[in-house]
Amino acid sequence: MMKLIRYLFLTFITVISSWIILHLILRPKQTHPIMIGHRGAAGLAPENSLSAIKIGINHGARFIEVDVQQSSDGQVLVIHDILVDRTSNGMGAVGSLPWADLQKLDIGSHFSPDYSDERIPSLEQVFTLLQDHPDVTLVIEGKDPHLYRHLARNLIQIIDAFDMAERVIIISFDHAWLSEVSQLAPTIRTGSIWWEKGFLTNLPPPKIVDVAWPMILLDPTLVYRLRRQGKSVWIYTADNPYLMRLLVALGVEGITTNRPDLWANERIGE
Repeated sequence: MMKLIRYLFLTFITVISSWIILHLILRPKQTHPIMIGHRGAAGLAPENSLSAIKIGINHGARFIEVDVQQSSDGQVLVIHDILVDRTSNGMGAVGSLPWADLQKLDIGSHFSPDYSDERIPSLEQVFTLLQDHPDVTLVIEGKDPHLYRHLARNLIQIIDAFDMAERVIIISFDHAWLSEVSQLAPTIRTGSIWWEKGFLTNLPPPKIVDVAWPMILLDPTLVYRLRRQGKSVWIYTADNPYLMRLLVALGVEGITTNRPDLWANERIGE
């Protein structure tokens, strides 16, 4: 029994040592990382609200991530879930409700009574807000785009109307939809999001690759291999300053966080 315990202990030490050595050997040269405010600043205000976006910007986020869906009458709006139930006082699928009904919903009270007047913003409202912040880039995640007819076309029309093509990055788990976006608007930057590990080679064209942060820790070769393919590596979603510092040290170039205030207060990446 003692021999087995000793063997398991030595095996554990060997695996951990190899993991640390690989991380140290393969970590790329550090670059100046960026902070992306997740759903504006979802840890500080109702997610995907105008207030969350303002707070994220006020805490130094120069990249703000939001999610878009589409109403039954074709309005591109900023909300994460397919259903309105979790983040509002309403019920039902976003795609089955007209914009006139959706904009009446209270999306703030579940977070705090102080935000009871918060409403689902349209993408136009977000762009209007960003007119006063010309140094901010909007990262737009297409949520479940297969559910919405002409979402890519409608999204690009709004981007063009506000002359925001150089100030947006469109990301999604739906990589076929990203290809559609690129065909309609080749100059708009795109990024692919991944949660699984089986994508080490032959990645699709987007330069930005956004992965769940545990993948970076579990695979010491991941950042190295992605950077070798010319990719810029982002992660989602880190809210602990110690974790943020570790990920920066391992070569991550973009960190998505619900707490941009921690990034600013702890001077991450400086």
